[in-house]
Amino acid sequence: MADLSRSEFGDFLRSRRAKLKPKSVGLPDGRRRRAPGLRREEVALLVQAVAPKPLNILTVPAMKLSVAELADLGVRRISVGGALARAAWGGFMRAAQEIAQQGSFNALADAASGAALDKFFGEDLERRKEPR
Repeated sequence: MADLSRSEFGDFLRSRRAKLKPKSVGLPDGRRRRAPGLRREEVALLVQAVAPKPLNILTVPAMKLSVAELADLGVRRISVGGALARAAWGGFMRAAQEIAQQGSFNALADAASGAALDKFFGEDLERRKEPR
């Protein structure tokens, strides 16, 4: 597989995904839902299907399950992908639009202070230094 180009690898993954049906991994076969994200029962079935390997979840904004609920179901790693960066850019865009369109700076009141950022990242750095 190491000899495949990026395009060929993408084709390989798409062909495998097209053949994979919910029923083949123990999920109910039915109409496609309009609501994105996995249901509690689906997460539990996926955890069982890949056991003893860990299940990693990529969240979506519509995720209805909390971190604690996912952990209780056996999910070992939760990724937010680029969602935190998009959230930050959303705040940036709202503030920039307010300044440009209304000439006011009220949106900047939601900004984290320098002290709060220093504290947050300092505590995180100390936590990472602790032996696990």
